[in-house]
Parts: sequence; structure tokens; C-alpha cells
Amino acid sequence: MRVLIVDDHALFRAGLQSLLERRGIEVLTASDGQRGVIRALKEKPDVVLLDLRMPDLNGVEVLRQLRAKLFDKPVVILTTSEDDKDVADSLRAGASGYLLKNMDPDELVAVLSDIVKGQTVVDPSLAALLADLVKQGTNDTEQPATPFEKLTARELEILCHLAEGQSNKVI
Repeated sequence: MRVLIVDDHALFRAGLQSLLERRGIEVLTASDGQRGVIRALKEKPDVVLLDLRMPDLNGVEVLRQLRAKLFDKPVVILTTSEDDKDVADSLRAGASGYLLKNMDPDELVAVLSDIVKGQTVVDPSLAALLADLVKQGTNDTEQPATPFEKLTARELEILCHLAEGQSNKVI
């Protein structure tokens, strides 16, 4: 199996590379998102392990670029973020998995094999979060930042008159 690690933290990259190579896995690395896209398209690894939080081009943007260029190999987000928006955005963008960096090394190797076989794997600690996302639905539309965004122009005009303290008759 060939794995591409895309992470901006050199120490983490080197540690994960060493861990995987000791288990007989060939490892390629990239230090940022843009290099990761180029390397993935050129080298065609069996799986890409992608950090979510990177400067310039974050993990979801890298994933979207790879999918737009018809990269069909599994891409797994490997991160510290347990944020529901990060999980949802990653899976909607085409991630084959969402794993946390605090997982057991042997478990990571087993999960990589499952992912290469076509399974989608999400860290078990995120099961409740995934259940909540499913219950809320998969509506891709963003929620308005404020309730005022939902108002029509006339409703907003009336609200402004009310805020000025004008009477019903004047309004």
C-alpha cells in the first residue's frame, strides 16, 4: 500500500511516516495543500491522509480540488478537529474517512486497509455527532448568519420604523 501524508507539521509527518514504514507501508509526503494536490495527481497513491487545518489551502479545499480533477483514490481527513461542521464539510466534499490524530497506531493501519477496500470510516468517538448530523438532515444550504437575512425588504423597513419608535399609524 502507498500512502500520501499531507500535513504542514514536519514533526507529525515524520513520526507518522516512520510508524507506517515500520509496518511495511510505502509513504510519500507533502508539506502543504498545493504540494499535496500535485503529488497525489502525479504519484496516484492508494490513499491520501490529509490534515484539515493547513495554511493557504486547507484540507477540504485540497479534497475538492482532487475530486474536481477526477482523483478517485480514497482521501481521508486526519485531524484534531471534532467540530461537526468540519466533519460534515469533509464528508460532503468526498472524504473516504474522518479520523482523529489521537487514535492508536495499530488501529490506523487496520483502518487504512478498510479504506483502500472501499469502506468509509469515521472515528468511533464521532458516532454521536454523525447521528445528530443525520437527524438534522443533509441540507446543504447555509443557515443565515442573522434572523434579519430572512426578512423581505418591506419587513426590514417596518422593523426599522419600529426601532425608531414610530407609531403604528405612522408606519
